[in-house]
Amino acid sequence: MGSDGKIFSFGNNFFTGQIPTENPLHKRAFQDPSAALRVASNTLQLDVNTASASAQAVPDAVETFKLTGTTGTAKEPEARLVYLVKGDGSLVLTWRLETKLSNHWLLTYVDSNSETVHGVVNWVQEATYEV
Repeated sequence: MGSDGKIFSFGNNFFTGQIPTENPLHKRAFQDPSAALRVASNTLQLDVNTASASAQAVPDAVETFKLTGTTGTAKEPEARLVYLVKGDGSLVLTWRLETKLSNHWLLTYVDSNSETVHGVVNWVQEATYEV
């Protein structure tokens, strides 16, 4: 809320639409998370080399992978399979890629079955201060 009492930003993570009817006991179809990292890197024109990227499962984490063999990142990217609510209110299965670069920290949501980037969040804010 701003100093004038008006709301300037709002968000939520509650889904009120149609739940996917896929059987949770059957494996969902999705591409390799390293392919999703390549899509994100190409689409966002990141200076990240993904040619040798491979996915390594994170122990004791569900559908979460470290992406090893990349260069141009401050730490190994991580991918997690999650649903994202699209603008039309429907759900889409995506890879949530966390990529820490030297000057940016990105969360990129890449469709699990296509080369579509559904959303990007850059957690780094740039500002200049005069002291």
